[in-house]
Amino acid sequence: MSSRWGEVYNIYPSLLDWLLGPHHRIFRNFAELWVFISEQIQRHQQTRHPGEPRDFIHCFLDQMDKGTFVIPLLVSAHRDPTQFKDPDFFNPTNF
Repeated sequence: MSSRWGEVYNIYPSLLDWLLGPHHRIFRNFAELWVFISEQIQRHQQTRHPGEPRDFIHCFLDQMDKGTFVIPLLVSAHRDPTQFKDPDFFNPTNF
């Protein structure tokens, strides 16, 4: 999102929760896409034969077995409700 709204969201992510607009549909679409991708990966894991990829997802799963280096987004770690009591508010004692 390289628009003004994208910049506002990057600076103040919780602000857009309160504003009306089409961005809510984008977030809903992201959630639906996440569920779809997760279901596809789980289904491919069940039918997978290592070393015999049948499509892109099987190739991806083969690469994950080889110790691929994964770099998570910091926002996902800093706002993780399983790690912080109140992840939506800054608390310096968390660090």
